[in-house]
Amino acid sequence: MDVFKEAFDELALKAKKRLGKDLISLIQYGSTARGEAVVGESDADVFAVVKNKKAKEELFDVSFEIGLARGVLFSVVIRTIEELNSMRRMDSIYLREIATTGKVLYGKAVG
Repeated sequence: MDVFKEAFDELALKAKKRLGKDLISLIQYGSTARGEAVVGESDADVFAVVKNKKAKEELFDVSFEIGLARGVLFSVVIRTIEELNSMRRMDSIYLREIATTGKVLYGKAVG
């Protein structure tokens, strides 16, 4: 099985378990979502939306633990609902890219 797929599957499972209702969305994007990632060279890009700052910290911890155990470097960007709404109002190019090319691991798309 693909190292990245296993890492993303575990991240989604553990994030849902530890954050519960504080996790809104978890999205894989970048080279892993496009199927272009190279083990040992590529990072694993994740965009997440959570309800609060405490959930941000918890998700960073979860991603670090899994990445360390699996030898995968997660590059995690986490925003609260308010921060996501601000990105939408600014018509963020970054957010549009995630909405267009990302794969939803949990929750809803952000577009």
